[in-house]
Amino acid sequence: MSTQTKTVEQVPNPATPEGSIHLYTPEQAAEFLHTSALQLKRSWYARRVAYTATARGHRMTGAQICEHIQAAAVRPLSETKRVPRQRAA
Repeated sequence: MSTQTKTVEQVPNPATPEGSIHLYTPEQAAEFLHTSALQLKRSWYARRVAYTATARGHRMTGAQICEHIQAAAVRPLSETKRVPRQRAA
């Protein structure tokens, strides 16, 4: 068994206080974000997603994972500002 990578069961949940400061590998972060590690890396290189650069490569903190999930949330219309439409005369 490899000791280098940990499965999702072994790493803390990003929403917990311990997980918010944990550095997740691309594979671990991708599992929490329900995407592939390759797609996540492409988003990092395009600077569409926040990441932490370390000497061992790019990583995401739990806080960054939660931030990414919250940024993708779709809000109900009652929470957004609605602009009334003007009727044609």
